[in-house]
Amino acid sequence: MSTLYIDRKNAELKYRDRRLHLCIDGRIEQSLPLGLLQRIVITSSVSTDTGTLATLADAGISVAILHGRKSRRLATLTAPTTGDARRRLAQYAAHRDTRHRVTLVQAILARKLLGQYCWTRRLIKRRPDERYTLTNSLETLRALYQRIRDEGDIDTLRGLEGAASAALFRALRAVLPPSLEFRGRRRRPPPDPANAVLSLGYTLAYSLALDAACAAGLDPAIGYLHDPQPGRFSLAADLMEPLRPSVEAFAWELFRSRRLLPEHFSHRDGGCFLDKAGRRIFYAEWEGRAPLYRRCLRRWVMQLIRYLEESKA
Repeated sequence: MSTLYIDRKNAELKYRDRRLHLCIDGRIEQSLPLGLLQRIVITSSVSTDTGTLATLADAGISVAILHGRKSRRLATLTAPTTGDARRRLAQYAAHRDTRHRVTLVQAILARKLLGQYCWTRRLIKRRPDERYTLTNSLETLRALYQRIRDEGDIDTLRGLEGAASAALFRALRAVLPPSLEFRGRRRRPPPDPANAVLSLGYTLAYSLALDAACAAGLDPAIGYLHDPQPGRFSLAADLMEPLRPSVEAFAWELFRSRRLLPEHFSHRDGGCFLDKAGRRIFYAEWEGRAPLYRRCLRRWVMQLIRYLEESKA
């Protein structure tokens, strides 16, 4: 086990006798040594104490607190920032330097669009009945990918990214079951099952990216594609961008294989949300992919650090 998901009422989390205990209604349901855990995801009301939280932070175990119904991140507890402070100084300097910032934005988007292109290409083989729509999306992605390398304006690069995402969602709409009523990316709240799954997947990927940035001693609030903004960790948002195509493929596979069905969702407050049974399926499947996402994020963070170090020379 690397991630503990807590999605039950009347839960209590406490560290006693060198083990982390998950109690339900006062009874111990799970008892785990900290060495087995990398992170905890909480989607229900959980009581704990400051000593337990401090122990988790000292052990480098992050805690992500989500709204169980709305799949929205509310808070994150990470380990104390480590690493050489000179990394953060180089990070700030690169943010102020337009040339370096454009280079980093190009790298982020090239990686993301390559992922979108490869997945759309695979979709054509899986869904030849939608070849026309998928091929149009593929050609759009190819053209946008080529333009990224030659564009030096960040706002224009953001526009190219938006056009690529629109092409990808047209492809996704073509291959998702019509019963899901997916019309494109919508959020706050998500209006249909596909958007509900995408929102939860993006939130978890963002949380993993935040962990990776903090573990490397970088400032998660200073990004390059995303401007600094209150309430947003812009570097984490940057790092998760290349993961989006994989999250979208993951969502499609959950519906294609019928592991998630319309009855796993409920409509309330103007939105569509995974129910408890659906979340249980989602988290089990997600955990199979999370180790790959962590490795990718660690690699991208180290590539960023190398670039920042070289940019100082």
